[in-house]
Amino acid sequence: MHYCELNGRIEITAATLVAISRMRAAREYLSDGELQAGGGADAVWRRQLTGQEHPALLSLEVTCCDVPCLISAEVDLLEDGVLTHIHKVTGDPTRPTREAVAQARGQAFCAAHMLACRGEGVCRLRILYVSDGFPLPHLAEEAPTEEQLGRFFDKLMEGLVLFAGAELERVSKRLPTLKALRFPFHEVREGQRELMETVYSTVKRGKRLFACAPTGIGKTVSVLYPALRSLGEGTVDKVFYLTPKNTTALAAADALRLFSRGGALVKAVHLTAKDAICPAHQICREGERCHLSPIATTRLDAAARHLLDSGNPVIGKDEILRAALEYKVCPYELSLHYSMQCDVIICDYNYLFDPRVALKRYFSAAGRYAFLIDEAHNLVDRAREIYSTSLSLSQVDGWRRALKDLPAASAALTQFYQTLEGLCKAALKGEVQTDASGKKHAFASQKELPSGYYPALALLHCALADAQEKHPPQQLARVLRPIYYEVQGLLDKLSLYDERHIVFWQYEEGDLSLSTLCLDPSAIVGARLSLGRAAVLFSATLSPLDYYREVLGGDKTSPTLSLASPFDEHHLAVAVMDKISTRYLEREDTVRAVLRAILTTVKAKPGNYMVFCPSYHYMRLLHAALKKALPALKTLLQTPHMTAAERAEFLSHFDAHPKEALVGFCVMGGIYGEGVDLVGKRLIGAIVVGVGLPTLSNEREAIRAYFDETQEAGRAYAYVYPGFNRVLQAAGRVIRHESDRGVILLIDDRFADPEYRRLFPAHWRGLRYVGDGDSLAHLLRSFWQQGRQGE
Repeated sequence: MHYCELNGRIEITAATLVAISRMRAAREYLSDGELQAGGGADAVWRRQLTGQEHPALLSLEVTCCDVPCLISAEVDLLEDGVLTHIHKVTGDPTRPTREAVAQARGQAFCAAHMLACRGEGVCRLRILYVSDGFPLPHLAEEAPTEEQLGRFFDKLMEGLVLFAGAELERVSKRLPTLKALRFPFHEVREGQRELMETVYSTVKRGKRLFACAPTGIGKTVSVLYPALRSLGEGTVDKVFYLTPKNTTALAAADALRLFSRGGALVKAVHLTAKDAICPAHQICREGERCHLSPIATTRLDAAARHLLDSGNPVIGKDEILRAALEYKVCPYELSLHYSMQCDVIICDYNYLFDPRVALKRYFSAAGRYAFLIDEAHNLVDRAREIYSTSLSLSQVDGWRRALKDLPAASAALTQFYQTLEGLCKAALKGEVQTDASGKKHAFASQKELPSGYYPALALLHCALADAQEKHPPQQLARVLRPIYYEVQGLLDKLSLYDERHIVFWQYEEGDLSLSTLCLDPSAIVGARLSLGRAAVLFSATLSPLDYYREVLGGDKTSPTLSLASPFDEHHLAVAVMDKISTRYLEREDTVRAVLRAILTTVKAKPGNYMVFCPSYHYMRLLHAALKKALPALKTLLQTPHMTAAERAEFLSHFDAHPKEALVGFCVMGGIYGEGVDLVGKRLIGAIVVGVGLPTLSNEREAIRAYFDETQEAGRAYAYVYPGFNRVLQAAGRVIRHESDRGVILLIDDRFADPEYRRLFPAHWRGLRYVGDGDSLAHLLRSFWQQGRQGE
């Protein structure tokens, strides 16, 4: 829904109008995913069932809040007085969920009412429920009277009034301040203006920009400023700032507060996952009632209004929780409810890209959104993880035992267990091997999704849904609900399976499993980005740009931007020791050489350093060797699964005014490899051991084979580019501010290969290859002496 200033009217789709009405009419808790289950037909289904490539468009203008309101609806086929609506669902189309039926009927009723208002009566409605895993649709027919259609439409309009009023207020009061927004700083940094202009042009033209913007340019402010201006000008209706972790989300919130102090009446919300904000430990998901109601729409409206009037430009977890407790409403539902009145939504990648938790109220259909995707280099592996699946026999057996007191569900699980077992055994026949320790294992792969797997899973999903609708005792409901959603999530992901995926069969430690791996997420990510008007994917290490554009849903027409570092290149010394091999089979043999390089670096200027290692094993080996050689040197060691408190304690040792040398040992690509800001003398050097290659595995080899076939660049796409991004991230910890000075030492002979040399960023112009410790010591002494002269 948005207000079109040019035409002076509110514009909204029938799908959104029905969804709003459903939200307000719910009598029991429905998750965001349940609320708008299913969606309109895609071109493939429409062409197959109607012969039409595109839907017919209907519209009706009414008055709401004394303002014209244009409602539009899509009709898949209108023929001989029969209106056909195609509705896509997850799982068995003969068993659509209650909410999918409500949404489908609502959209069909709305379109039929529009035709009636034009004097074109409809004698019958045909709703075709379709699912990608099933070849045939399920037909439901209905013949509502014009009176029934009119009453239904009046109910829809009741739900629109509140949101229409909020939209008018947003357009008349807030957007003008965004349109007139000034840049919050007196000076624009080098590269910053180019980034802002390119982002503005990208949003205006409805494109996808892939931008490599080094640390120091001010990426967050530089992408938000043009996006807010575009919002004020009516180019987009809402901005989504998507992040992989909380640190970048906090930076976005700080930038929005900065704009607010400059006069922007911007309203934003930072969404928090339900399990992190729910004080009642999500008992609603277990069928239990909660004292914080998720469906008290009047109180949700009041709580949202309270937040809107609070004067706080960015509402986060604490503010949401306080308001929820005051108005006795669900904090998670309040955050979603409030988001509909916001200009900017800050949230995790999952809220757009993960079909299980994506915000269906926004992304059931395309909208006029701008997607700002921070630290976009993380999205490749995150997307692969999201769109891959895994299910083992032991897991299914665990579900079966947990639901043994629900006979129908237990029987369905037994049947599915037998189906999965049969598929696994057939695929792995003749593949079982015995290793040196006597353990048996087997592995096989295939390109096609095994016949019968998706339908069997869909039938299981229906049986679990039936069990839920019978309202089992709370103790059983608590067990049943997460299993139901796990199966639904598998179906959602498997519905996206195509030639860019692969199936793995495995037998390990007595357990059989079937997994699907998303080899190339580009098509799915591209489809999700198409739900908005424009997207800006940016990072300090989005390099090489052509690679990221290829795997993150871009094409050759998608603009790219690579900016130079704004920092003085003389503040950074980059040395490469290319006479040491850190390949897996040679690592232990070169520990002493790597240790000498570390000690030479620290001796050149005592201070705070980080050593990034290729694995935990090698890190411990190197650390032990250093402690043996120099016991007095203060060291830190990263450990697996560190808590937030342990992470903070680790970083607290990097003092801004160190009295002695400190060497922190970390794993490349780990928690300290990015998102760590140790400004000034808190970190004066990063020593990177190895080229960061991901571990050899069946998954990586499958990715390599796929991109060898499609791009003739399998090794680069599977290993070199992802690995070198870890190197760039580790090296990027050193210079975080224009006054910082520091050194980067890269240790591996492969850094001398042309394959890697062409990946080095432009601001490493002073990079030097050093063959031995003496050359390294000379280079570092010279660098630090120049720094003292310039102070």
